Amino acid sequence: MASRAKNIGRRVRSRREEPTDNHAPAFRLENVSGLVYRLVNTGPVPANEVVIEPGEATGLRLGRHLPTAEKPIDLGPNEEHRLILAIAPSNGSVRPSLRIHCAELGEAYSVRVPPPA
Repeated sequence: MASRAKNIGRRVRSRREEPTDNHAPAFRLENVSGLVYRLVNTGPVPANEVVIEPGEATGLRLGRHLPTAEKPIDLGPNEEHRLILAIAPSNGSVRPSLRIHCAELGEAYSVRVPPPA
């Protein structure tokens, strides 16, 4: 119990969260309203040829406006791309995730899909 109390009020990195390079794109997925989400490049450099694919897709239905290999997008620092995702009801134990690929990253960047507002 005491070790948990030490972490209150401090940001603690999740075991699933990978350390990021300070000179690479990073991504955050936010729910805007209902099924509308926005993907934001929170990194200090542009992300080119961005493609999204399902990760742990428990109940996730990919929607519209998704960047694909045929239609990738570019996102500058702090730029966003809006997309539509539908999530089937689940037991809530595992949130779906998306894998984001871009030319600047060697491995896919994984983001959890937040619940709809």
